[in-house]
Amino acid sequence: MNDEKKKNRVFKAVGVFFALVGIIFIILSIFYVAAYDRVEGEINVTKRNGGKRASITYEYDGITYEDKVLSSYNAFTMKTGKMCTVYVSPDKPDKPKATNFGIGIITALLGITAFRAADSKSEKDL
Repeated sequence: MNDEKKKNRVFKAVGVFFALVGIIFIILSIFYVAAYDRVEGEINVTKRNGGKRASITYEYDGITYEDKVLSSYNAFTMKTGKMCTVYVSPDKPDKPKATNFGIGIITALLGITAFRAADSKSEKDL
């Protein structure tokens, strides 16, 4: 039974961690949408060191910014040549930000599921 309690605590801790990370992603995305300027640009996806990275070319305040690396990459929505919305701070227009609502929601739900699974009784306990 002691091992069962430890396992439940670990599941709860992992659940809380994932839920918090998801919530942080969601809050950051809300902040970008509320505080930064919305800009459309063209995506370019490149392979680098075994992974992919997305960069974007966009115009902001009459200046064209070319191949600026995005803060995150989403393989489902970011395709080379496709137009994409990014958010730009007037103070740092060369550092575009992409929102992470999808990743945040999925991560938070995964954490909540893990947390709730720790409280559920197994068939052995019934």
